[in-house]
Amino acid sequence: MFSLILQLNDPLAYKYLRKETKLPLPGPRRLRQWLKSDQGAPGISSVVLKTLIQKKQTHPQLYTQVSLALGTFSIEQNVSYNSQRNELVGFVNLGKVGAGSGSQDVANEVLIFMIVGAVGQWSIPIAYFFVKSLTSQAQKQLLVHVLHELSENSFEVVAISMDRDLRNEEMCTMLGCAFTDPWELQTYFSLPNRDYRHYVVFDVSNELQIITNTIEELGSILSPEGVISWQYMTDLMNLPRIIPLVEDTMLVKMRLLCNRLSDSIANALRLIQELNYEAFHGFQPMINFIQTIGRLFDICNSGSVQLQGDKGPINKNNLEQKLQVLQETRDYLLTLTTFDNDFLFQSPRAWCIVGLLVNIASLGELLPRLLMDHDRITTYRFGTCHLKELFNSVGKKGGSDVKPTALDVHNTIEELLLQCGVGDLNLDNDISFIHTSVRQSMTGSLLHHHYPFLDTCIKLSHHVYQSSVLDVSLHNSQMYISGWVVRETFKQLSCNKCRWALVSSNPPQDFTSAYHLLQVDGGIAHFVPSNGTHRTVQIAEKELHYMLKYGRWKHRISALMLEHHILTILGPTDIFDLKDHILQTGLGIDNHHFQLLRLIVSVYYVLREPYINSIQQEYHQRRLLKQTLSRPMELFIHSDLLSTEHPVT
Repeated sequence: MFSLILQLNDPLAYKYLRKETKLPLPGPRRLRQWLKSDQGAPGISSVVLKTLIQKKQTHPQLYTQVSLALGTFSIEQNVSYNSQRNELVGFVNLGKVGAGSGSQDVANEVLIFMIVGAVGQWSIPIAYFFVKSLTSQAQKQLLVHVLHELSENSFEVVAISMDRDLRNEEMCTMLGCAFTDPWELQTYFSLPNRDYRHYVVFDVSNELQIITNTIEELGSILSPEGVISWQYMTDLMNLPRIIPLVEDTMLVKMRLLCNRLSDSIANALRLIQELNYEAFHGFQPMINFIQTIGRLFDICNSGSVQLQGDKGPINKNNLEQKLQVLQETRDYLLTLTTFDNDFLFQSPRAWCIVGLLVNIASLGELLPRLLMDHDRITTYRFGTCHLKELFNSVGKKGGSDVKPTALDVHNTIEELLLQCGVGDLNLDNDISFIHTSVRQSMTGSLLHHHYPFLDTCIKLSHHVYQSSVLDVSLHNSQMYISGWVVRETFKQLSCNKCRWALVSSNPPQDFTSAYHLLQVDGGIAHFVPSNGTHRTVQIAEKELHYMLKYGRWKHRISALMLEHHILTILGPTDIFDLKDHILQTGLGIDNHHFQLLRLIVSVYYVLREPYINSIQQEYHQRRLLKQTLSRPMELFIHSDLLSTEHPVT
């Protein structure tokens, strides 16, 4: 731990002690091994890295060139117990070395690195660290370690995206960037002994807010066309009060947008200008400024390949026009001045436009390079929106009024990795289940589990398969739902041994008993649900019927109750014929046998939930009808008793 902390905070001193004084300190590769971690734990995720390498080998066009977003946010200084891993979470943790380091420092920040496909529709956290009072030097070293790990595995990190603050700017300067002279900007850096350039891109939404706040604070600035005044925004907000005769609904709705520079504000100012009121004039410089900044924002934040114009993707046909807009915007920003006739980029307020100038320079060099290998580029992938979505997910766990804890961060990232389908790739020996609902979206998955069956089966409405017609024509109509359980379970299950346990290749003697045949895609082989699967589903059917019939149904915990009943009835009996696989996958009192039972019951419950809801709704309606019909009778008897002089016996 001492070696790693020293190297992060003072790499020159570390290099001197290792090279000059010959202290036996570990080299960079060993330090990076210490920074690695297992799935979900702090550090550089070796599981994510291994998965990305495999995906890159299969789809090099989508996974070779990437963008790396980094960001920090505050967490509650709190130590929590993680019962799943049997460890305390909340101390400073930098990877494998963090678990056994014995650090007594409680983290107050988390630094997260998220890797985003430059052209592919995917993103995933590659590393995160619990830190305390992180310095720009330490953040720089952690970034370098992550970049080295990606570069050594042939990933091309084309852009580094982040919010612009003092720590991030200092880090970029240490890496070799230069942001002080707008005429000589260097917005990229390269790792030692490597020629590939990593371009710095600041989050454009944050830059838009910075320049908006600056104009509001200064009051006004000057452009070649005239005065850009915040007073115009104030007048627009107060327009209905100043000019009561104006009853334009569009203007009334636009008042709420006056806290930022947008096309809606420019359109509102232009409309007021066309009304020719004497009290309102001179809006054109403000309109031009808003349109120029808004156009730059659209180009730097294009997110859909279906849109046209500035918000659409950048391709070889419109590249020259986009670069011309970037150059014109750069020239326009450099002409802005204060009322003291000082250029804005030379004044103490120069900080407000530096980020936009950096983005223009980076995209001006980066886009032509990328379009040499790809047909089109959407620039929002060089922002921090993916990272902020992760921050929002963590914040929801902690609550809106309190800071999230380190355990909240850990659980959120672990859940995200599971949703992405990232698990241990040693499928036969390690726990590699995906415990997510069938209803949960898997469109962002990096690891798509192979689905071997053709979709040629019959699907009944709400999976209602008990009927007199089916019971007469089929000897075993419950095989229908067993087949659907197998289909949906295969989509979530990665262990090959457990997959084979769900099906049987033995042909049925009577095909009226095998209502649901599973035909292999691209072949002629057929499978049916195994005896273990069918038995589990059959018991689940009986328990579900019992719970519904006798009212032992609580909506919030019904799935857990059903799972508990199945585990109690079947217990450790090896109904799936897993044999030694149960011992090989043992983790405490858990193993693949119990996980397979829980997964089957969970899938079965999701498939039957529409039917369950309909039964519950019918039961509720019958109860209301009974209360409605019996209430007048009770009132009548009560009234009759009141009018009787003697009690009725």
